[in-house]
Amino acid sequence: MKGFTRMLVFVTLILADVANVTWAQGTQFPIIAWGCPNDIAQGLQYRDYFSQIDSAHFNTIYANFETQDYQAAPTLGLHLIQPIYWPYCEGQTSIYESDYNHHNPEHFSHTGVVGAEIYDPYDPINNTGALNNYAWLAQKTQHSAGYMQQGLLHDFNKEQNVLRENEPLYDPHVFFADFRLRTPSIANPPGGQTEMVRLYAVLNNSAGANQTLADWQVLYRDFVDSGAVGQSYANFRLRFFLTSDQDSLINPDNPAHGIDYRVYWYDNADVYLDRVAVQDTIYSALINHGYDTEMNARINTYNPYYPATLFRWYLGDEPQTDMYLANNYVNTFLESHTPATAQDVQATGGNIDRLEKFISVINPNQLAYDSCPFCSRNKAGAILWHHFAQRCGAIELRPVYRSKGRSYENKAN
Repeated sequence: MKGFTRMLVFVTLILADVANVTWAQGTQFPIIAWGCPNDIAQGLQYRDYFSQIDSAHFNTIYANFETQDYQAAPTLGLHLIQPIYWPYCEGQTSIYESDYNHHNPEHFSHTGVVGAEIYDPYDPINNTGALNNYAWLAQKTQHSAGYMQQGLLHDFNKEQNVLRENEPLYDPHVFFADFRLRTPSIANPPGGQTEMVRLYAVLNNSAGANQTLADWQVLYRDFVDSGAVGQSYANFRLRFFLTSDQDSLINPDNPAHGIDYRVYWYDNADVYLDRVAVQDTIYSALINHGYDTEMNARINTYNPYYPATLFRWYLGDEPQTDMYLANNYVNTFLESHTPATAQDVQATGGNIDRLEKFISVINPNQLAYDSCPFCSRNKAGAILWHHFAQRCGAIELRPVYRSKGRSYENKAN
């Protein structure tokens, strides 16, 4: 996981509305020790690490333990966190609005494309209209044939990626791109074989530009069959995959590199384009309850140790923003299936906006984050983090850091 080898500072935040749970009473403060206790390279055994952590006044460990080692922790007054992040919390999903994305950053460039933004209000009762009330419209009377969508902007074009090289679930990594489209009803509709649009998933990397990962020439009959004639939209899905070799050739600093979702319009009928929703097979399986049995089995493995040992769950280190909805699903599942209080422990780096979005999407009971700004070399950053904690209605506990296998209380707060 990222960040384990550098010196880190962690601050545990307890959200105000959970102040009465058991572990927040008396002396049971969740002070986190970070690291693996079975460091064979240093010849240290579990008990050696337990003693080090206990002498540093920690009562919570994030680490990798075998089941039998949970029995030793309570004798030292320790509470243990069980990781559940892989692969459930690594499902990727993103939504890219085809219009100007009002009040938010644009997702697509609108330079050199045909069409115009149109107000198309959403009706939740009849499920008609654009989901954010705006769509992109290519109109026969106003526009000529051409791309009505292309140019997914940096950094959105780099959100889909291969996380784990040579792992079966991840490499190649399979994605679905759902283009939400409709065409209006007209008195003289085109024939069923009429070309309406062509959908593309395109890769740009160091191996070359405009590599087609998947495409589909959508005919008028496809709109009819999907129920996308009239006021109702339908999703038209592309399935594509990305390999670790392809992903490794994407330069993160090159704005042109990444995946683009394009729509070519043939000028044979008006077409409304709402958005493109992208998800991988992990997220798709997760939200369709494909991992529920597996997660519940893991919960049941550790429930016998509750409440003496287990009282929180760790959902992953520094997840990408396109993994937040997967984290939300898992967090909600844990809260409804385990007697232990389900809590997220999250290290996010130094981006306060990203941390705030994480909280708003996942709504964790507890948050631990990689707060490097608390290091004395960055006092201005420390002040920002402190103010952010106050904005979240959180109680700030003792900052701690680990360095070279030893744990200390951080006095520079």
